[in-house]
Amino acid sequence: MKFNDKRYIIGIDLGTTNSAVSYVDLNAEGSRRSRIQLFTIPQLTGPGEVSRLPVLPSFLYIPGDYDISKESLVGDWGCDGDNFAGVYARDHGAKVPARLISSAKSWLCHANADRRAPILPWDASKEVHKISPINATAAYLRHIRRAWNHRQSDDEDFLENQMVIITVPASFDEVAREMTLEAAGIAGMNAVILLEEPLAVFYSWLMIHEHQWDTFVKPNQLILVCDVGGGTTDFTLIYLRKVDGSPRFERIAVGDHLILGGDNMDLALARRIEVKFSKKKHSLSGDRWKNLCHQCRQAKEALLDGRLDSQKITLMGEGGQLIAGTLSATLRYREIAETILKGFFPFVDPSEKKPRALRRGITEFGLPYEQEPAITRHLCWFLEQHTADVAALLKKDRPEPDIILFNGGSLKPPVIQERIRGAIRQWFGQPDEKLPQVLQNPDHDLAVAMGA
Repeated sequence: MKFNDKRYIIGIDLGTTNSAVSYVDLNAEGSRRSRIQLFTIPQLTGPGEVSRLPVLPSFLYIPGDYDISKESLVGDWGCDGDNFAGVYARDHGAKVPARLISSAKSWLCHANADRRAPILPWDASKEVHKISPINATAAYLRHIRRAWNHRQSDDEDFLENQMVIITVPASFDEVAREMTLEAAGIAGMNAVILLEEPLAVFYSWLMIHEHQWDTFVKPNQLILVCDVGGGTTDFTLIYLRKVDGSPRFERIAVGDHLILGGDNMDLALARRIEVKFSKKKHSLSGDRWKNLCHQCRQAKEALLDGRLDSQKITLMGEGGQLIAGTLSATLRYREIAETILKGFFPFVDPSEKKPRALRRGITEFGLPYEQEPAITRHLCWFLEQHTADVAALLKKDRPEPDIILFNGGSLKPPVIQERIRGAIRQWFGQPDEKLPQVLQNPDHDLAVAMGA
């Protein structure tokens, strides 16, 4: 692809939970020419309400005949054919989960699913117009393309006429990558380049530390990029080489694409709340269960961020029991810590070797989640697996990371980052609490897009 006939380079982080867009204007004067800017994305944020936001939540809502008035779906962002994306899709879908599509990115790498078949929303009734994972992905990209083009006065500046880079997990296989490109084509993007997310995260960090990067990272240090998002977990090992005075990062190893992330934590919390409800002799329908999971996600984020000590979970009744059937329970920080820190980020004993074969765990909402929920256990197994690779390239006796770069919405809370650092120290018997060092990521939601 030629640069000289393009005005913009546009980077798209097509995330499991949120998508974001950045760009560089090659026609800008002076230092502005190299300045990476964030593109705020217009979207419905409520009935008849449109706002420009830094991210587009990767949720797609398929309206029924009566659940949303046509007047609520205003402007170009109201309804793209039979669905719409963004904040309002996510929030309204929490109330009507049978019509909500989420985790489309995880479906793209689900090898046992027909990703071109209309299977989403998973387990929805016949009256819901289902679409394929590829078309769901295309819907997010189409929204972004239309949003970009809406701001342009010249057709030559339309997104489909620019250099577009879309990020994908390093662990995406060739099929998942091809399907991402296919979705981009359906969305009207003519030529797209794929960039692996760990590299994008590092480019974002380098942009911030352009003139002092070598005070933080030294050649041949082992760097772990730990990315835990809403639906997936990815580990990547890289190291730095200096070429003509400039940093060049080389990849050593990529872990499996684990369908394990914030969604699993929400499910675990929902199970905990469900036990409280069951004591009241109430069972949950599929829609109420999905609603419970969405509320647990909101509570998890608020409690782990330290904004609240507890949060009330309320499920309205159904049918003629709208009020009488209402259920409520309180989720406290102590319960969050016990479920998430001990369940998903435990300290791991070095004697715990990885089983020869781990079968997939239970299927929830159609996705085959990992049987082993402990992310720190997967991480330590990943490091151990690449002992020989690290020794061959860096002459290190053991694959203990010198540096970690955290990314992904699930790793925003400092308490989780410290838990992972502690698990690594215990695995390698490292007494120095300053290790491994952390490269600060100021914005987990936007780092991949800014680095693209």
